[in-house]
Amino acid sequence: MYNIHQKSQKMTLKDYFDQIEDRKKNLINRISDETMTSTSTVYRWISGEIVPPPIKQRIISEIIGLPESELFPEKTESL
Repeated sequence: MYNIHQKSQKMTLKDYFDQIEDRKKNLINRISDETMTSTSTVYRWISGEIVPPPIKQRIISEIIGLPESELFPEKTESL
């Protein structure tokens, strides 16, 4: 399991991947396998281009060991 604990700072999925330089490809392949999704889609999730469906967010959260709410914060729109 890939687990980085930072209690004082929240970490989005992109933030997490920015910190795990040497294990990115392995983790991307694992997420792809366990969510039954292409690696190109996983890269889009990481970049924030698209957001995974809730069930896949849960799987990613379990793999990484960080809460879904932290990895995938809700986007608020400015009025």
